[in-house]
Amino acid sequence: VDLQLEVFDHDETFAVGFIHSTDVFDAATVARIAGHYREVLASSLEHSRRQIGVVQLLTQAEERQIRFLWNRTSTPFPDGATVHRLIEEAVANYPGAPAISFGGRTLSYADFNAAANRVAHRLRALGAGPGTRIGVLLERSCGSSGLCGEFWVESAEGEVDH
Repeated sequence: VDLQLEVFDHDETFAVGFIHSTDVFDAATVARIAGHYREVLASSLEHSRRQIGVVQLLTQAEERQIRFLWNRTSTPFPDGATVHRLIEEAVANYPGAPAISFGGRTLSYADFNAAANRVAHRLRALGAGPGTRIGVLLERSCGSSGLCGEFWVESAEGEVDH
């Protein structure tokens, strides 16, 4: 047996133990699995009507580690840079590199830029320009490159909830 969960009934409480093959699992891994099991049980008991897909699995320490320590991806944004200028710079440097992927479809920086430019030209033809507010409703897809068309015409930025 590689990993076995044992549950012992003690009147109104229970105890849990793990038996594991040391060839497969080290003690730290089994301790982490036990912590996940404890989180699932605690979350399920606290919110008994919650769907299983939203039950907490990670401990607070693990969630902090993943979300904040391992996700330190912020980089300084160049002074005076705009989104569309940075994408055009990427197009000049590596036009065939993947810029956006979704649902098995990938657009290169050149294709992404071309799609955004088509939207920008259409918006300009409709009278949009600097300071014009534009509302865009898009499904999540590679077609979202159209959203960048707003930046190409230097229109106002913002979010609209629907």
